[in-house]
Amino acid sequence: MCILQIGELVGILSDDLKTENNDVAWKEIRGMRNVIVYDYGNVRLDVTWETVINDIPLLKEQCVKILADSDEEKEDK
Repeated sequence: MCILQIGELVGILSDDLKTENNDVAWKEIRGMRNVIVYDYGNVRLDVTWETVINDIPLLKEQCVKILADSDEEKEDK
């Protein structure tokens, strides 16, 4: 469910934010959400486990950096 929620939240991010941070796999995150929601019978546990162990920690690092950069921009204004 957490992976599904991450995919849902990615869907409401602005296109500008996603374009400015194109190193994040936004499309793949949303795609995994869609598989979980619409094609759950074909969810591969090995891919899901790989996502939990490797991809989500990387995404967390990327999000922390985006937020830090945003805070720096606000301070500069």
